[in-house]
Amino acid sequence: MSSSKKRLGRGLASLLSEDFAAEQPASSASKNTGEKHSEIAIDRLEPSPFQARRDFPEGSLQELAQSIQSSGIIQPLVVRPNPNDPERFQIIAGERRWRAAQRVAVHSLPVRILALSDQECLEAGLIENTQREDLNAMDEATAYGQLVRDFGYSASSLAEQLGKSRPHIANTLRLLDLPSAVQQLVAGGSLSAGHARALIGQPDALALAEQVIEQGLSVRQTEALIAARKAGQGADNKEKVSRPLDPDTEAVRRSLEDYLGLKVELRHKNGRGKVSILFNDGDQFQALLAKLGS
Repeated sequence: MSSSKKRLGRGLASLLSEDFAAEQPASSASKNTGEKHSEIAIDRLEPSPFQARRDFPEGSLQELAQSIQSSGIIQPLVVRPNPNDPERFQIIAGERRWRAAQRVAVHSLPVRILALSDQECLEAGLIENTQREDLNAMDEATAYGQLVRDFGYSASSLAEQLGKSRPHIANTLRLLDLPSAVQQLVAGGSLSAGHARALIGQPDALALAEQVIEQGLSVRQTEALIAARKAGQGADNKEKVSRPLDPDTEAVRRSLEDYLGLKVELRHKNGRGKVSILFNDGDQFQALLAKLGS
């Protein structure tokens, strides 16, 4: 990966974190970024097709709308010209403010206009949302997946760009292996990412997810449920479900999983046991070999 790409995330993060300079003249340009500050009519703004976030809770929008009505827009939106219509602008950061402003009849919004590529738009939206913790786990996974699929990133390079740990990136990407119905449960908050990771690779993952939700199982109990099924002990054996690995062994398993960024299964009895490390593709396997060889 080129040095320019390595610097890109930090550069965009810096741009997104800057406060709007109210005293700067409208439409004045930055020497380095081609940036311009301006006011744009609200109906000339539109969401970016590369926005990672899909969920905007109505209650949160109403609260923000009331704040805008009383105090106005404190920080400008970051936008770029629509490549297909120079009279319109795509919102890179600040879609939530744009949506809330429409509820209180605001006619124009302060913006910072940047000339960004499609890749930079995706990265900028992801940086904004993840740094402000606005993404649910599935939106985050989808955005990471698009950067991997369309722009050639690896889990390691994403971790470096976004200031996340490699295991976090790898574990989040694994959520994309779940059936869409289970992904929807995660996106809606009914199922945590930890619960969902335990269900990856299960042929009846949706039924298991519904069982986990209905019974209120913890992540540890969910993992024990899966282990019991694999061992042929029966998914409905509640006694087995309530008896996971002993705390010391479970702590070792979780430490391995966090370090490797992959699903780890550990069986241990009477001083003997087996460790299984699960990977989904060649990239994960190569990363595993690198870890084990380090």
